Parts: sequence; C-alpha cells; structure tokens
Amino acid sequence: MKWQLESRSIDEVYPNVKNPRTMDKEQAQALENSIEKFGLCQPIVLNGSGAIIGGNQRVATMRALGFEFVDVYVPQSPLTQEEEEELGIILNKISGEWDFDILANDWELASLIEYGFSPKELGLEPDEERKKPPRKFILTIQCEDEIQLELIEEQVAQLVEQCEGVRYKVKIK
Repeated sequence: MKWQLESRSIDEVYPNVKNPRTMDKEQAQALENSIEKFGLCQPIVLNGSGAIIGGNQRVATMRALGFEFVDVYVPQSPLTQEEEEELGIILNKISGEWDFDILANDWELASLIEYGFSPKELGLEPDEERKKPPRKFILTIQCEDEIQLELIEEQVAQLVEQCEGVRYKVKIK
C-alpha cells in the first residue's frame, strides 16, 4: 500500500467517531507541550474522505493551539472499513518497551521527567500493590549443618527487620 503526504486545512480533517483512545490531563498537557516545542513531527493518517485513522489526539491539540494546516498521510487507493479499523488499532497499539538501563545511564532524571516520564514509571515511587505489606508471611527453612543455620539466621534477621508491622512466623529446621 502506498501513501501520499499532503498538507491539509485542519478544517478538512475529521475525528474518528470510533476512536478508542483517551488521554488524561497530564498526557494532554505533555502532548501540547511537545507540539508547541517541536510542531507536528509525526503526520496524521487519514482515510480518503478526511477522517482520522491515526492522530485524533494530535489533531485535537493542534486545533486548540490554533494550527490552520496539518501534514497528513492519505492512501493512494481506498481502504475498506475493515482495513481502516485495523490500521487505527495497529497505529495506536504497536509500541516497544523501554530499556531502563539505557535511560538511566544516558539521560538525567530531571530530563526524563520533563520529557513526560512519571516518577512511578521510572520506579521511583512504589505502586499501590507494592505499598501494601503482605498479610501473612511464612518461611520454612531446612538446614544441612550448623554453619548454614547461622548464615540463614542472619539473613532471616535482616528480613524480619524489613517486616515491621507484619505478622510473620519463621520455622528453622
């Protein structure tokens, strides 16, 4: 399939009524900041009649910012309704994973947060599940000899210190 890059009046570009994507206020603000700073670097994808297949949030943000024209990709041959729907999902679904080692080593923390990462995404704030201590903690350990028992007792003592306020039972055999 071949696509043609065009510049269109933003008034000729229509939202996809079946757009399943939403953004919260923080995400919308991050998108607005990005478009204000860099402009539109990723063209909008339209069907032949001007309905958005990919880029609903970007177009809405550009309208709010007063843009008059937008770069769009338009298919050179018509898409079926099924193809439009499939492409709409694919454009919004396919994404990679972050390599947090590279991010940590090659970028400053303040920059990553400025670029839109939340402290939680960077592992700096525990999520709600991690905040809750377990209700019950049972540990059963079997030792081969006295030396192993002493090592394990030291490790258990360290674990017990971390379990303040949590019920626990430790059995060492």
